[in-house]
Amino acid sequence: MTPMVIRYPLDETGTSPDNLVLNEPHELGSRQVRCIALHYGAFFTESLRVRDAATGQLLTSAQFYPAELYAVPTALYGKEICAIIVITDPTVSGNVLVDYQVLGGYYGASTQAIIQQLENLNLDDRPVSWHNVIDKPSEFPPTWHYHDAGDIIGFEFVVQALDRIRDAVLMGDRASHDEIYRYIDRAYDELLDLINRQGEDISAHVAITSGNPHGTTAAMTGAYTTQQVDVLLANLMAALNTVVITVGAGTTLNNRNAYNRKYIGVSGGGAIAVQGGIFQKDDVIYLRADSGQISVVGSGCTINVPYGQNNVMPGAGSTTALVFRSSTVADLIGQTQYT
Repeated sequence: MTPMVIRYPLDETGTSPDNLVLNEPHELGSRQVRCIALHYGAFFTESLRVRDAATGQLLTSAQFYPAELYAVPTALYGKEICAIIVITDPTVSGNVLVDYQVLGGYYGASTQAIIQQLENLNLDDRPVSWHNVIDKPSEFPPTWHYHDAGDIIGFEFVVQALDRIRDAVLMGDRASHDEIYRYIDRAYDELLDLINRQGEDISAHVAITSGNPHGTTAAMTGAYTTQQVDVLLANLMAALNTVVITVGAGTTLNNRNAYNRKYIGVSGGGAIAVQGGIFQKDDVIYLRADSGQISVVGSGCTINVPYGQNNVMPGAGSTTALVFRSSTVADLIGQTQYT
């Protein structure tokens, strides 16, 4: 009777008691490289135990190692799976006992059963002499024909590699895909945490409504400092030989010829109004408070004041200047009060 090829059921976990093989004996022989293939095919390396049959001692990783990695099931099930054991320690006796977890299924063919089937084949092994073959032609004309790649010497490695590629395509690389998904989840969580922390920092910054949280200076905004304005006024006064005109608070500056590039002293506390549409771009008016606080306001024009300041000259002796950008917009620079 032809023996059956025994297979264990597929065990993806490597822990099924149904797939546990204990004390499987193997004879190593006296070859320089001593390898054994276990009777029931692929096995999980994490639970592999090899003992010297002569001493009963477990071999350590320095005395043997598993080989012939099954790449597809290893990636698919997340555990190392091999098919061969190589004994590297020459002091190990010629017989060993092996405990292992069989992967089973497609990878669990019984090597002993296959050997028995081959040994039981009824082969006609009588010797044949080529010279005794009768009626053979002197030549065999070749014709177009095919050869199976597996029948060509040296192609068995290519066939094995193609089989592995086929298995990988059919089964998929689930372990690698799971790792990619885990990486995406980690990156998403880190980005979300960064966004939340940045949002908290922005909210805290927005809540600051007093002082100067940015440490902004006049140079950052393109404005003149007080010292720069003083130097500018002094230079312009000297260059223009400015004539001082004294007016009272409440005066409206509406005459370009009378007030452009003039130094105007204002007496009393109150407002000086600047009439829009009268002055031109690059016109300048210089103001000095002779007494009281003077506010500079626009009448039909816009007066821009420096960052953090207002349009009020603080008192006697304070000076400022109006520099026109257009006939309806002027910048107020110099000694004015801070808001």
